Amino acid sequence: MDEIPGGFWRAVAEGFIHGQLNKRFFGRPYLKLGQCLAGLWPYLFELGGILGAKHAAKPNAFVPAFLGMSGDAGVAKRVLVEQGNSMLGRHSLGSMKFSDYVGADFANRIGYEGDGWHTLVSERGTQKVPPKVALTNGWEYSSAGAALGTTHPDVLRAMFERTYVRVPEEEWRRAYAAGLDIGPEQPRTSYGEADETENRNFMEYCREFRPDLYSVLKD
Repeated sequence: MDEIPGGFWRAVAEGFIHGQLNKRFFGRPYLKLGQCLAGLWPYLFELGGILGAKHAAKPNAFVPAFLGMSGDAGVAKRVLVEQGNSMLGRHSLGSMKFSDYVGADFANRIGYEGDGWHTLVSERGTQKVPPKVALTNGWEYSSAGAALGTTHPDVLRAMFERTYVRVPEEEWRRAYAAGLDIGPEQPRTSYGEADETENRNFMEYCREFRPDLYSVLKD
């Protein structure tokens, strides 16, 4: 997996993957597609968005620390702006949750022709996904979230609010019982709480592993 960029996103993704792997007596461990579509990838998109919005003024430090990518001065901001604007042009983000974006994007990339990403999960949710594939796609959605949060923080914030709006308990339990990786209880998270928690973890990572960037990002 060494060809996949490092950075904070990868530390988070690998922790999730190692904790959620399905292990077998024979054969390699794997994640289920449902775990990726409803758990890992939307969370990485959310994480990238929150941190991208938080550090939008310092893309030259944020992108190497979060995404593990570097380049000439100004390249990071240009790439984020181009990607963020492209996302707005390709998807109806004004009505989407984080999982809706990831599901729609993934379904489009694999050429799925069924009735939406929820149907994709119900049909293929138990499909085996190798850890490397889960991680590679995780980088894509971390990058997408970072681009959106950096360039269109208002859109990102609205997606967060739609993602965490409470649904009827019976509907939540039914989705959980169907195999969606959402947990038995609904999360009670405000954007401010999420921003504080994710940034604290990110800055601790930078302090330990990227002290050169920590000094820039903490100011």
